[in-house]
Amino acid sequence: MPLRLILRNLFKRPLRFTLTALALMMAVFLVCVLQSLVVALDAGVRDAKSDRLVVQSAVSHASQFADTIVAQLRQHCTELQLAAAGASSQSSAVPP
Repeated sequence: MPLRLILRNLFKRPLRFTLTALALMMAVFLVCVLQSLVVALDAGVRDAKSDRLVVQSAVSHASQFADTIVAQLRQHCTELQLAAAGASSQSSAVPP
């Protein structure tokens, strides 16, 4: 009796049933994929050589990269300013 009631109500609203079934399938799929990813990463760490040394910098490389870019831009700007100043002095020295 309860099984018949469950089946009848499942198909009473087919869109709701379909969306619920798809959501459950997606949830199971994501759990399986994430679990397999964790297992694969653990296996990679476990199978790595024991004499391997992993080092991580305490300072972000992005800030060092940005400082380098800023220094290069400043150098190019001063070169452009000197070139512009030289060009303007030469154009004023040339008689029309």
